[in-house]
Amino acid sequence: MVVIFENHHHNFILEEGVALPQPSPLTPPQKWGVMIHDFGVSRTKEDKITEMKGLIHDMVQMRGVGALFITDVEIAKADVYDNWSSVWAEFIDIMAETVHSASFLY
Repeated sequence: MVVIFENHHHNFILEEGVALPQPSPLTPPQKWGVMIHDFGVSRTKEDKITEMKGLIHDMVQMRGVGALFITDVEIAKADVYDNWSSVWAEFIDIMAETVHSASFLY
């Protein structure tokens, strides 16, 4: 697994779309890991969940990313890997549903 992105959500979503490298035979998307923090910090929980569903679908089903971590914990205020996101349970549910309904096998 190669972590290709670990940064703020706003740095991940650009005007032209999601910032991902080109896949190669040595590093196909199934070997990529994406870690997003500060996800939708000024948005309502419902808005975060809606956007997260779309992002997870795009990353996992459409682009085939092998590992994904999303948290709304703000890195400037807390350790994003030592605190629970306010949408953690929803993230797990959406990931499980997305992987279960995916048409690919690793």
